[in-house]
Amino acid sequence: MKTLISFFLTVLLISFSTQIFAQDSKVEDNISTTEKTEKETSKKKKSDCRHYHAKTPYRLGLQLKTGILQLQNLQELRADKAGTTYSFGLMAERYIAGNNLTIQTGAELTNEKMEYLRTETITSKGEEVDREFVIHSSANYLTIPIGIRYRTPLIGEHSKSFISASVDNSILVLGMSSKKDNERGTDQILPKDLSRHNIGLTVGGGMEFALPNCKIASVGLQYKSNLKGTKTNEVVKTSTYQLQFGFYF
Repeated sequence: MKTLISFFLTVLLISFSTQIFAQDSKVEDNISTTEKTEKETSKKKKSDCRHYHAKTPYRLGLQLKTGILQLQNLQELRADKAGTTYSFGLMAERYIAGNNLTIQTGAELTNEKMEYLRTETITSKGEEVDREFVIHSSANYLTIPIGIRYRTPLIGEHSKSFISASVDNSILVLGMSSKKDNERGTDQILPKDLSRHNIGLTVGGGMEFALPNCKIASVGLQYKSNLKGTKTNEVVKTSTYQLQFGFYF
């Protein structure tokens, strides 16, 4: 009888131990599956940003540009590098083809400073003589660009290259020009010397880089050609080579 009871208890103990082991294995498998799913979800969230997957139809950002001005048509203006320019403003882009092609616009405050030489024929003591003048200009514009940007597929996991083109409409906000007589050392203010409106064509390219929390940084090079003259008293067209920094949020 004791032998029978001992055998029966042994069978129950083995059966109970087997069930516990099976439950522990199932729990471990569930934990492993859950951890794997959480890792995949976390990885997907990190990469599934609207900038790269167009989860929203638009994106906003800030940009800073700085560069040099050059005179396109020298005529009697003896200068190759005429001045400097910088701008700061807001960017807005809307996706129009997946997440690679966007329409872009925005608003920028642009400052341009120019200096060049000009020779004029004047009458002095009854005779016509050539006199050299230095022309200074400083102008602030409100610039509204309208253009497109194409971004390539991902390069690696965190970057894209891009090319862009835009038409820039610039409206003069504040500006002043002056003319300095090198021989006499006198300055003369030139009223209404700056054009009130200008149109430029900008092309460029660069790279975008993914930052934490789905932010994007960009850096690029741009070339801008003004299609109209910047002056009212003479034909002065400028072009710009500039470095562009952007931040999308």
